[in-house]
Amino acid sequence: MFIIMLMMTQRHAGLTRQNEMLRKDLERQAKAHIEELQELENENEHLKEHNANLEGQIRRLKFRVNKLTTRKTSLKTGLAAMTAQRDMLQAQKEALREELLDTRMERDGYLNDR
Repeated sequence: MFIIMLMMTQRHAGLTRQNEMLRKDLERQAKAHIEELQELENENEHLKEHNANLEGQIRRLKFRVNKLTTRKTSLKTGLAAMTAQRDMLQAQKEALREELLDTRMERDGYLNDR
C-alpha cells in the first residue's frame, strides 16, 4: 500500500510539474500573442496613414490630369486654327507668286516690244 501511495505521490508530483510547465508555456504564448497583436496593430496604423497619403496623391494627380486634359484640348483647338491659317496663307502666297510671275511676264513682254 505504501508503494502504491509512493507511486501516486510521484505521479502527482510529475503531473504538477507538467501542469506548471504547460501553464508557463501558455503564459509565454499569450505574451507572444499580445506582442504580435500590438505589432500588427502598429503596422495596420502605419498602413492606414500610408493609404491616406496615397489617396491624397491620387486626388491631386487626378486634378492635374484633368487640368492637363483641358489644356491639351485647348492646344489642339489652337493648333487646328493655326494650321488652317497657315494653309490659307500658303494659298495666298501661291496666288501672289503666280500673279508676280504673270506681272513679270507681262513686263518682260512690254520690254521686248520696245
